[in-house]
Amino acid sequence: MSTANGFIAPPFKRHTAFFVDAIVALLIFAMVVVFGAAAARDLQRWDVFAIVYALYQGGMVAHRADQTFGRYLTGVTVMTRDGGRLVAAQAYYRAMVRAMPLALVESDLPGEWTFGAWAILMSIEYHRIATAPQRRTLSDVLAQTLVINLPPPHTHRAPAGPMFSKDDREFGVPPKGPPRNDGG
Repeated sequence: MSTANGFIAPPFKRHTAFFVDAIVALLIFAMVVVFGAAAARDLQRWDVFAIVYALYQGGMVAHRADQTFGRYLTGVTVMTRDGGRLVAAQAYYRAMVRAMPLALVESDLPGEWTFGAWAILMSIEYHRIATAPQRRTLSDVLAQTLVINLPPPHTHRAPAGPMFSKDDREFGVPPKGPPRNDGG
């Protein structure tokens, strides 16, 4: 069985995809905050952003061919360790693990502990992208996933000449006349 090592997404692609996805999640979060304000709710909190981020990541991966917008733009995708597609539970689990540091910011821990826990978890994630075998982050390890490069799209080559001859010979001998309805 061949290994996926030659297909593992490099760090710059993963970081770029993360940056694009963070912008998309922030735009969705901004809409949630606006709708929340219209309903007299204060939703401008880190834990709400963590939920939005997890739903965006999990939903896009589970229901849109294993890709978010950032992964689509950078040409990478998420797959299981054995090369299959992620099931919805696996996609949402991976997304929740990735969003957990954001939820910690709104925890009841003292401010320096909250920031410290967030910084440690994010450092582990980004250190693993750069140094771990197969560049698997903590969320990849826990969800049993890999982030790989997609193969380049194949160009469609149109035929150089007409596809059919003038008299349609490739379809066989044409019938002599219209079919008869008399049974014979």
